[in-house]
Amino acid sequence: YVQNGLGNCASSRIAIPVVVKQPSSSTTNQTSCGSYLWNGINRTTSGTYTFLTTNSAGCDSTATLNLTVNQPSSSTTSHTSCGAYLWNGVSRTTSGTYTFNTTNAAGCDSVATLNLVVNQPSTSTTNHISCGSYLWNGINRTTSGTYTYLTTNAVGCDSVATLNLVVNQPSTSITNHTSCGSYLWNGINRTASGTYTFSTTNSVGCDSTATLNLVVNQSSASSTNHTSCGSYLWNGINRTTSGTYTFTTTNAAGCDSVATLNLVVIQPSTSTTNHTSCGSYLWNGINRTASGTYTFTTTNAVGCDSVATLNLVVNQPSSATIDVNSCTGLYTVNGQTYTSSGTYTQNLTTVAGCDSTLTINLSFNSATSSSLTVTECGSYSLNNQTYTITGVYTQNLINVGGCDSTLTLDLTILPSPLVGVTNSANVLSADQSGATYQWINCANNAPIAGANAQTFTPTVSGSYAVIVSDGNCSDTSVCQSVTISTIGLEEQTTSNFNIFPNPANEQVTISNIEAGSTVVLVDVTGKIVSQVIAPSTAVNLETSNFTPGVYFVTVSTVNGTQKLIIE
Repeated sequence: YVQNGLGNCASSRIAIPVVVKQPSSSTTNQTSCGSYLWNGINRTTSGTYTFLTTNSAGCDSTATLNLTVNQPSSSTTSHTSCGAYLWNGVSRTTSGTYTFNTTNAAGCDSVATLNLVVNQPSTSTTNHISCGSYLWNGINRTTSGTYTYLTTNAVGCDSVATLNLVVNQPSTSITNHTSCGSYLWNGINRTASGTYTFSTTNSVGCDSTATLNLVVNQSSASSTNHTSCGSYLWNGINRTTSGTYTFTTTNAAGCDSVATLNLVVIQPSTSTTNHTSCGSYLWNGINRTASGTYTFTTTNAVGCDSVATLNLVVNQPSSATIDVNSCTGLYTVNGQTYTSSGTYTQNLTTVAGCDSTLTINLSFNSATSSSLTVTECGSYSLNNQTYTITGVYTQNLINVGGCDSTLTLDLTILPSPLVGVTNSANVLSADQSGATYQWINCANNAPIAGANAQTFTPTVSGSYAVIVSDGNCSDTSVCQSVTISTIGLEEQTTSNFNIFPNPANEQVTISNIEAGSTVVLVDVTGKIVSQVIAPSTAVNLETSNFTPGVYFVTVSTVNGTQKLIIE
């Protein structure tokens, strides 16, 4: 700043320094959860706030706050579940109140509360024995087996009822018996041929009728007088002394037959000579060169045979071969011990002083062991032993060399599938669920094309069975006889309306008919099960509620009847 002279004073210039200071301002953008403390004041709502103070230069300083206040959140859920409930990644299996803390969309705390009620499914098992059949949950069961029924319990969860059913049957038996004189049967002594019956209760508590077809035969007797020299062979026994003998056998009627022999035995004479020779021996005019027992027969003083016996031993040079299998590693014969396999020769002298050569074919064998891993269905047989339980078994055997052999069997027994079949109104159903099925015609054991479901509805009378495969195991049921009776109804294939699909499951379409025609569906007993008026040239019939089987379709404006199979 410069100032000139004043009035009449001389002019002068004075420089005065001047400093100009500035005010200041600032702006802050802030987002907070719930509240924000700024310059000593706790702000709880969004807005623009200012704060006036003095800056470091002593001028005004204005601070501006653009504040966004977001709020935390919470929620409450009430839920009822069966068995367990998956909530925020955790499976809860018990009733209670649970919380889950997270961050909401505004970045603030979010607390979720779950009020959970967990109900449980239920099961029950009933063991029952019945005679003939048993009605259970609306189904008449005629065969033994394990059945299940699925419903909902009082708390709205699954309830599985299991029935272990044994169905026993009345029994009959027929006995054909032939007896001699009499037969004691069920406490009564029967002496005459005939047919007799006895009624009682069998072991399972049902009626049991036993029938006896009885033949009563009589015994016989005979007597023989005989004189013989030395002995007499009678009925397989050689008699050498006089006497009376009896022989009891069975006559042509199967009864006792007693034969009596009055025997007189006159004795022959005998002599025995024991002789040992070398090479040959002359006896009664014959030169004998081989050892043996020889006889010479003549007649004694009483007219019976006189038999001279020569027990002759003719010694020769000899040789022999023996095959020996040893498991001990040591074999001794004639004072010589062998420790390795091979063929050995010993030159000996017989007790009669002749040469004797012994050849020994010697094999030393050792014990062996082996293991076998087997997976089998139901049971497994090995070396005449049958196993029905999974496990590790040991068999102690003899190997081909005649020594001990230990076989270790690591056995896994897989359960065989159930092969029971239920026949309900000519609909065959395999008892085993969740398996693979192939129905076959028992007349030729041929598979039936397309018959691969648990149930099968035959279209013609015959005998049928099912091959059930469960995992690696399979078995075949007994054959079930099915009779398809149309009770007077006849299929006329000349009718020109169409049925599709046939067989049907859920729905069938009757087409190529006139609008307004009456379409009638009857079962094999002749009962009308459905009757509709066609709205156009085709009509759809819901068949899901009909019992599987054979039905017949007629149309009022078309001649003829066509067969429909519902599966």
